[in-house]
Amino acid sequence: MKTPDFQTIFQNLTGLNLLIDTDFIIVDATNAYLKATYTQRQEIVGKHIFEVFPDNPNDPNADGTKNLKASLQKVLSSKAVDAMPIQKYDIRVPGTEGKEFQVRYWSPVNSPILGENGNVVFIVHRVEDVTEFVKLQGQTLKMEVEIIQRTKELEIAYAKLHASNEEQEKFFSVSLDMLCISGFNGVFKRVNPAFESVLGFSKEELCTRPYLDFIHPDDITKTLEQITLQKQQGAMVFNFENRYLCKDGGYKLLSWKSVPIGDLMYAAARDITQQKQDEMEILNLNEKLKIQNTNLELANKELESFSHTISHDLRAPLRAMMGFSQILLEEASSKLTADESKNLKRIHDASQNMAHLIDGLLALSKLSREDIVFVSFNLSTLVNSIFDEFRRGDPKKRNINVKITENLQARGDIRLLRSALFNLIGNAWKFTSKNAISNIEFGVELKEGVNTYFIKDDGAGFDMQFANKLFSAFQRLHKSSEFEGTGIGLASVQKIILRHGGKIWAHSELGKGATFYFTL
Repeated sequence: MKTPDFQTIFQNLTGLNLLIDTDFIIVDATNAYLKATYTQRQEIVGKHIFEVFPDNPNDPNADGTKNLKASLQKVLSSKAVDAMPIQKYDIRVPGTEGKEFQVRYWSPVNSPILGENGNVVFIVHRVEDVTEFVKLQGQTLKMEVEIIQRTKELEIAYAKLHASNEEQEKFFSVSLDMLCISGFNGVFKRVNPAFESVLGFSKEELCTRPYLDFIHPDDITKTLEQITLQKQQGAMVFNFENRYLCKDGGYKLLSWKSVPIGDLMYAAARDITQQKQDEMEILNLNEKLKIQNTNLELANKELESFSHTISHDLRAPLRAMMGFSQILLEEASSKLTADESKNLKRIHDASQNMAHLIDGLLALSKLSREDIVFVSFNLSTLVNSIFDEFRRGDPKKRNINVKITENLQARGDIRLLRSALFNLIGNAWKFTSKNAISNIEFGVELKEGVNTYFIKDDGAGFDMQFANKLFSAFQRLHKSSEFEGTGIGLASVQKIILRHGGKIWAHSELGKGATFYFTL
């Protein structure tokens, strides 16, 4: 019987294989490998692998030689197969004296050949040229590398089935994804525990019935189309979705990644049922938000119409009442009795107070519609300017000690915040008017990690049992005969603070002053 020529057999293998010794010297290569790397057998045999295939000097990030060397040394030490992830390892272009390189991507597997003593004598360096695949799938390279790497792991695990069933079971059992191997005959070969956990069927039930039995009837056609595409073209599948039957009669929506290898399909699925439900809920919430926005626009238009009515239709008769009552007071007071003059003055004062209330109401409604322009500014400087304004307008030149913390920075709408601070400082100025010497302070405290600004006075104060009425429109905690006002100011202040995303509250004791706190 003729002895087989193993060298000739090796050289004519269809795969891209390179045979090297334990010093990484090239012993032989398949014809397919020589063709793929633009090399000649007589030029490379006997040379070190990294002398023939160095890194591309034009690529500062090239790490092919480093990664390959690490894998080969791992094979020598472990005496086991090492499957490398996809590598960018450029090759020399013939005729350029090694100055030009061609970009190549490879999927390498290094396998040991053991001698009679059990030591490694040779290493088979087998590669697949995946350059075109990487270029075509550049946008999803990360995902594809993951799939290919997982497929490699599955292929190796399946190849070692008879040698190590325990390792394969461990690989399948630890994955949180639903992993399976199925044939094109429509039956699962293997499924991991995640399948049982998600669907509720046992492994035996899943592997003894056609998997089409578990697919929702409306999804069968598109599923068969994907299977045919894989079988005929060897195409990979990414993010394919279909519904799978559960033991309880319901369905789970699964997202699949699958790759065909030979007569088998290696696939990973993930339950995205809750994700899709969440997306649908977000869409529904967005629709509700659109409806609420529409209703809000209608309410704002109604508010504008109401404001117009107050501004024009109600002010006209008030102006008439104020005007004619003023004329009568000035020109006919000598002809009126004391009671008639008093009553006429009440009519005039009441109409004037009503005009002030209307002005306050319009200002309050306008706050909800005004745009806010956020800028950073010095709050202390703003407060100083407001106190200066009150001092200039004080005919009594009262004795007031003002304390302002310097250089307090804030961010908000200066115009609106000036209005709020003007109201708060105005209240402190007003409610300390009966003191011989008054004290007003503006500062900041850190409460629960948040800057909390405050305006503190030692004026009349108020009873805390009525604090819930403090920021309501037209609610006053003091009589008009004691302190003038319309009851609109603090309602406006609260609206401004809320529009800045903050909050406002107060603490007081009757006769001992009040402190108003607010955040932005």
